[in-house]
Amino acid sequence: MSFHHINFIINSYNKMAIKENTIKTIEDSVEEISMNHVSKSKEFGYKGLIWLAIGVVALVAQTFDQENGTITMALLIAGISLIIFGLIVFLAKKDKYYYDGKPMTMREFMFNSDRFDEIMKLYNEGKFSDMADVSRSSASKMKLKILYANDYSIAFSQIFKFVGYDFEPADGVRIHDKAQCNNLNTLVISY
Repeated sequence: MSFHHINFIINSYNKMAIKENTIKTIEDSVEEISMNHVSKSKEFGYKGLIWLAIGVVALVAQTFDQENGTITMALLIAGISLIIFGLIVFLAKKDKYYYDGKPMTMREFMFNSDRFDEIMKLYNEGKFSDMADVSRSSASKMKLKILYANDYSIAFSQIFKFVGYDFEPADGVRIHDKAQCNNLNTLVISY
């Protein structure tokens, strides 16, 4: 399937979403838009299992130390804390994305919302390298999410604006081909 065919499908999808007055986020729509070229899976929580194992070892170790109450209590508290931390890390799995089996990376770029028009103009023109020069802030009310293949062969992007208490899509999801991804590389490296 050609890039232009996929782009036509995305534009149709975005127009349909605007008519319904609901714009889906990039996470919710990327599999559908990419015609099943992008797959999503949950990351297995190895780190959580490691913390969990260390916590179990600390609990077991405290049973062998019956003489010193201070060490026993410290091992008990550490063991329980590490088990809880390990469970939280294990259960909080991140989504991983793949484009035709190749890994993809999701990045967020925050911008000052007082320059919304300038950012939207650069975004609409696909000038990601110029976005690298725009002032940005971690406490801003505007963000750009980009999901790109690690070899920069394809990318999906979406602009969000802070409304009320959460970020809401300001535009539909867009797809970028390899030529546009080269421009995107400048923004990713500069951040």
